[in-house]
Amino acid sequence: MYQRLGMEDGFGFEGENAFATLAQALADAPQSILQTLVETSLRLCRADSAGITIAEADGNVAWPAVTGTWAGLPARPCSEWQAIVPVAVDSLVVPFHANGQEIGTIWVVSHTPRRRFDREDARLLARLSSFAAAGYQAHAALALEQRDAEHTHELSMANATLRQLVAERGQQVRTFDAVVSAVQDYVYLVDIDGRLTYASQSVLASLRRTLDEMIGQRPRDLGFVPELADLLELQIREVVETGCGVTDEASFNLPSGERYFQYQWAPVFDESGHVHAVAGSAVEITARKRAERNIALLGEVSADLASLVGGDEIIRATAQKITRFFGISKLSFVTVDQAGDRLTRLYKQHDEREVAEPRTARLSVIVGNEVRRKLCAGEVIVMADLDEHAQLLAAPIRYRPPGIRSMVLVPYASDGIWKFLLIPQHRKPRVWRPEEIELLRELTNRIYLRLERSWAEDALRASELALREADRRKDDFLATLSHELRNPLAPIRNGLAILRETHRAADEPVYEVMERQIAQMVRLVDDLLEVSRITSGKIELRRELVTIAAVIQSALETCRPSIELARHRITVSLPSEPLWLHVDPVRIGQVFSNLLNNAAKYMTEGGEIWLTTRSEGAHAVISVRDQGIGIEAEMLPSIFEMFSQISRDRGGLGIGLSLTRDLLALHDGRIEATSPGLFKGSEFIVYLPLSSPPAISRPPAPAPIEPLAHGRRVLVVDDNRDAANSLGTVLRLWGAEVSVVYEGGAALGELDRFAPDMIFLDLGMPRIDGYKVARHIRARPQYKHVVLVALTGWGQDEDLRRTQAAGFDHHLVKPPDVRTLRAMLASLDARAHQPQV
Repeated sequence: MYQRLGMEDGFGFEGENAFATLAQALADAPQSILQTLVETSLRLCRADSAGITIAEADGNVAWPAVTGTWAGLPARPCSEWQAIVPVAVDSLVVPFHANGQEIGTIWVVSHTPRRRFDREDARLLARLSSFAAAGYQAHAALALEQRDAEHTHELSMANATLRQLVAERGQQVRTFDAVVSAVQDYVYLVDIDGRLTYASQSVLASLRRTLDEMIGQRPRDLGFVPELADLLELQIREVVETGCGVTDEASFNLPSGERYFQYQWAPVFDESGHVHAVAGSAVEITARKRAERNIALLGEVSADLASLVGGDEIIRATAQKITRFFGISKLSFVTVDQAGDRLTRLYKQHDEREVAEPRTARLSVIVGNEVRRKLCAGEVIVMADLDEHAQLLAAPIRYRPPGIRSMVLVPYASDGIWKFLLIPQHRKPRVWRPEEIELLRELTNRIYLRLERSWAEDALRASELALREADRRKDDFLATLSHELRNPLAPIRNGLAILRETHRAADEPVYEVMERQIAQMVRLVDDLLEVSRITSGKIELRRELVTIAAVIQSALETCRPSIELARHRITVSLPSEPLWLHVDPVRIGQVFSNLLNNAAKYMTEGGEIWLTTRSEGAHAVISVRDQGIGIEAEMLPSIFEMFSQISRDRGGLGIGLSLTRDLLALHDGRIEATSPGLFKGSEFIVYLPLSSPPAISRPPAPAPIEPLAHGRRVLVVDDNRDAANSLGTVLRLWGAEVSVVYEGGAALGELDRFAPDMIFLDLGMPRIDGYKVARHIRARPQYKHVVLVALTGWGQDEDLRRTQAAGFDHHLVKPPDVRTLRAMLASLDARAHQPQV
């Protein structure tokens, strides 16, 4: 088993980019990879000095790369290296391995007490150690290439010596054997037809044949794949024909497995200068090639992890690369629950022959307890052949994936918690080399840490969106609430101003205005309080036995002013026999008041409302139907949700229907909404359980009014007739000549006839709103001296900016302060005495 490297956290984009840079450096300039690596270590660990120490074959050590404060040190440490200045205050040393052996260390040094290394630096340096091993192997491979060049030169010299010896002494074979025995690499000789005439012991051992078995054989006879055999024979002919050597690289499928070699062919000339044989030599570069491939894969995966965003994208891209790189049948990404037993597959990259498997499974069903313990400790479990590793599978079931013979379980764990599993699988037995296992471990760590960050980013984005939406709805609600509470307060304040000015005890129209608007304000406040009580579970029902007719009569009394004001007609159909309910009559009366008010509000003037009641089994069924603006089909499912509105320009908080639904639920009732579509009316149907008899109560009554004077022409424009009329009355009492209209089009028509000095203009009017009226007025030069006053329930910063841009002089929020109104009228007198420009 393989011991897990203690990685716990990722390094962010800087670390990922550093790995990608190192991979690129290895590909582009392998001769400088060790120096690039120590410079990267110095930067990422924020050290003062950094370097690499390598153990040499003679037992000494070398410093092939040093950077930072100690950059000028010799390549080999001296015996008194401890006396080097500045001294090391703190240091961190991590070994690295090649082919299972420790070959050196990568280290960083701090020269000041202010910089101390921690566990994060240790984890980072441990990650970089894998690049140190690869860099060392690349470095060693370059040295081998240099040595090979030297060997080639030696071989050429040997050939020259051989020719001289053949000519002079005739000891051809003995001299050639002596030269070859001095060269440790693979050496062979072929005639001009490409038939083998000699092979060194290293060649014979690698092919597991004797020299007698190989003499006279061509490359195609030695078991090489046809493409490679053709290439070798073509290169031999080229050397014979041109007299020039050839150098190349190739992979060979030897009995010990696939191996990579760098080889060359060199001509052997006779005394007359003709090529009479071709000498060959090769050096194995398998370790270098595998290291390059591994680093290239890490670089590609690191690039994907740095550039891709979503977890699914990351998994798919990396799975394809890993599956193709290892040539395996299936690769699974699996998360593990906190108990370390339930596995959930995130993704499975597989071939077409793979059968479907369940997405979740229990680890205890798949492997034995000993394997589970090792996985939880972060150990990699390698099963090269499941037939031979059956004891690792869970007894007595011995579960194994269908059609799979080889499997590796690569865990990721941090802080003692096992979180993730990468599972490469293959249909045939497969030998997994140590460097492949280390590569899989590194890939698992990088992929999971990036996935974990991606999931956290997704959760953060979702949370931010939800917060933004909640904030937007809150802002809309508060703005709407402010507007709706201010609108009814405006005529109330105007009425009170009239009372103070006139000191009359009786003025019935003002009483009616105050009564209607106070009732409206109370209804809005009550709705808010009811919603709060229902959601907090503090509402108390005072149930009584009451007839449906009594409840509906009470609701009609409450809603009749708004119905009559809009000139609607209402038809009420009650059953001949009384239907009794055991309910809180005030709450249920509120339900039908809400429905009737909605019907009146969402319908053009002079519409029809039908209220019908019937019994249906154990329930009373009450329907409120209108000819209003209707409800779009997509809005029907959410019409009873809090703050849901059919149309904002009709006013309301968007809580009435939600409150209606909740009040009915408290009485074991329910409500349904239907509509044929937009502008086709709507119907609300209430179901309440029936019962049997007594009473209801009625609301109270309001108070009195009085006058004052000044003197200019003032136009009041507001679709709220009570607000417009009461403000007009106040202005007349102060001596102004007043004209009152109820829509934007009428205001534009009144301009030339009335020629106002000041216009109080509501903003939220249907058809032509106050902004459009203001822009029309400001577009006419003859009205540039008219004072425009926005009078509205909307008072946020954006509303102020909009009125200013439309040409208003003032922005008053309803209900306007009496002293402010007086000051504005007084300003008209002041302007009248100023010269007009």
